[in-house]
Amino acid sequence: MVVCLSIYPKKSLQLYLASMNSKSLSSNPCRKTSFTRRFLRALAEIRREEPNSSSHVDISRRCQRIKVAAYASMASAVGSKRAWSRAMICKVRNRAICRASMRQKIKISKWKKAVANKHRRDVNQEDELRRLVPGGKSMDFCKLLEETAHYIKSLTTQVQVMRSIADYYST
Repeated sequence: MVVCLSIYPKKSLQLYLASMNSKSLSSNPCRKTSFTRRFLRALAEIRREEPNSSSHVDISRRCQRIKVAAYASMASAVGSKRAWSRAMICKVRNRAICRASMRQKIKISKWKKAVANKHRRDVNQEDELRRLVPGGKSMDFCKLLEETAHYIKSLTTQVQVMRSIADYYST
């Protein structure tokens, strides 16, 4: 399957997704195509809005926007069928609130960080998995394992698509 998307004027991007092993990446090739289209549109929008700049702050901001675009595209491609995708979409929509809470976390004094690190070490594996999977805090353990498996498949698909994009532009 060849996905050809016209993003840049007079230039089309061709991603050769047929060479990828679709069974190990995603059970639904349409989902991969949907993710690819959404992600490439988001990249084109980021490129239009932010001129090329070499300052550290601009590069950091652009990297963050690309990361958010990748997660939002992945969650949108999966849809609202999965709890992790619903949680991811909600988190992306409310990322300004998340940024404010992250700023507060950075301001924690050193002794509070030490206490928090000690507490983190005591957390069991189930709680760690709940923390890693979006929306995992409100699931029972069986549902958490099912959502984790689907989330890993989606992340694998995301990585493969992003590698294809990088390979295309590096040649």
